[in-house]
Amino acid sequence: MSPSPFARLRLARLLLAAGTTVRALAWGVVAALTLLLTAAAVDGIVALALETRHSLRFVSLGAGLATFAALMWRDRRVWTLRRVALWLEERDASLAYTLVTAVETGDDTFVRSAQESAWTRSARTGALSAPIVPLAATVVALVVLLLLPAGAVARIRSPRPGDSIRGIASRDAARSRLSPFVARIEPPAYTHNQSSSIDDPIEIRPIAGSIVTFTGQGSASGVVARSTWFSKSWRPPKGSTISPVREET
Repeated sequence: MSPSPFARLRLARLLLAAGTTVRALAWGVVAALTLLLTAAAVDGIVALALETRHSLRFVSLGAGLATFAALMWRDRRVWTLRRVALWLEERDASLAYTLVTAVETGDDTFVRSAQESAWTRSARTGALSAPIVPLAATVVALVVLLLLPAGAVARIRSPRPGDSIRGIASRDAARSRLSPFVARIEPPAYTHNQSSSIDDPIEIRPIAGSIVTFTGQGSASGVVARSTWFSKSWRPPKGSTISPVREET
């Protein structure tokens, strides 16, 4: 026994709804990726603050969800049989409004002689063609994302303290070699504290016995550290390039 016209119509509705859902999802991904790419490009020029990069992750996620929700709301009528019937009537003039009449009256005798199998073919074609453009845009965005330096993407994808040197190295010869600049502090084992990093530190007050490592993008040649310590019992390790500024008890 062949499916009834209404069963065919429901199948067409399901196909069209799937196509519009995939399209909305793809446009949402494009919106999120576009914001991430823009953020990575800007960050490579002006080095965005850690808090800003954290916020941009949520903004991009929100933009993607908002785009998806807006498109799903716009296409919400695809779930109604009447809208699907109208969509099919627009593509098959021979129906002559009989399909819409059948839906409105609930009497499928109006379309008994129609070629119901053609509805499924039309709906399948429409469902497959709907997401082509956003899927292509998604692929392009992903390719651009892969072409960016790994450090630039990582600073936006997973921002964390001390990641300023993961950005794109500046080619400006006049720029200070100490910008960006990161201090990594490894406290003594007895404290059971985890290591931490500080971007562009002005002052560091580590626990006595900590190992402090300074890292930057520029050459270390000619860079000498000076420190101020607050205990007469502590001295820089032998062979260290650190020289004291003053001592205080």
